[in-house]
Amino acid sequence: KNGVDSEEEKELLYCTYCLKLITSGDERIQMGGSHEHLFTNPGGITFKVGCFRQVPGAVFEGTPTEEFTWFKGYQWRMANCGGCLTHIGWQYLHGGEGSFSGLILTRLTSKKK
Repeated sequence: KNGVDSEEEKELLYCTYCLKLITSGDERIQMGGSHEHLFTNPGGITFKVGCFRQVPGAVFEGTPTEEFTWFKGYQWRMANCGGCLTHIGWQYLHGGEGSFSGLILTRLTSKKK
């Protein structure tokens, strides 16, 4: 990569609602071969989700559960914006092997208005 970060990696990602800094482009990861996934929850709502290593601007709540998990072997709990507490995605936990977050891409923006 010639030691130059791509614009996408340097991109800062904010909550669409309150513009709190949530994470950055260099935290993007691939799970199951892709960064982006389309998932439909049991209520029939479809989400476009991106996978991220660290999301320092999020707060996580709830007891992790494997029920209806979208990533086999992972438990999940809610991820909310640390500023306005809007639901922005889910944290996925895998035993002692760490975690990642699946964030709803429409609830993130790279534009700080």
